[in-house]
Amino acid sequence: MPALESCCFLVSNRSGTIAIGTFLLFFTVSLLGVSVGFIAGWEHFDTSFLVDASNKLRSQCQEEDYVGNCTNREWVATRVDNLQGKLNNISEILREIGPVWKNEFISLFAFLPWYGFANVLLIIGAVKETRILLVIWVVSTLVALVWEFVLLSILFSYDTTVGFVLTLAILQLVGFSVFSYCILIVFSFYQEMTSHTVKQMLERRVDD
Repeated sequence: MPALESCCFLVSNRSGTIAIGTFLLFFTVSLLGVSVGFIAGWEHFDTSFLVDASNKLRSQCQEEDYVGNCTNREWVATRVDNLQGKLNNISEILREIGPVWKNEFISLFAFLPWYGFANVLLIIGAVKETRILLVIWVVSTLVALVWEFVLLSILFSYDTTVGFVLTLAILQLVGFSVFSYCILIVFSFYQEMTSHTVKQMLERRVDD
């Protein structure tokens, strides 16, 4: 009997396993892109083009022969200014945390492609019902969970403020819970395939 009868009480463990592999593959590729961005120094992005756009919107209203709606232009220009200010704040924050986080993202960059490949194997294993591919994913996920706690411990050695530690600790525990549930679903599907294989073997022996 499998550990879980279904995934989220909605779909079969097989469908849930495919969904888990697809979602984690998308998440892994996205996080890999963020890692490359931090390593390459993309936090130093230029927002001067927003200032130019805002000035251009306002300058046309100052022309004597302009007959358009300046109220709408001023509204858009104000929103562009607000966006530029928010992006500048984000850029400053990223510059401050960059030296600390860059080493973490370098570690992630070295691991994420392999975990992405494990998710591809999980999808193939669920579709083709190949048990060994599910085992590879479970082992890779356990390694990922351990590695995440190691990286978090290293971050806590740089910053021990209450807000920083509490926020990351809660996010880590939530992530751990979600991954643990995913492992249970995949393991349940593994048990279903094993039970089906054993049943087929017994039926063949009876027929013989």
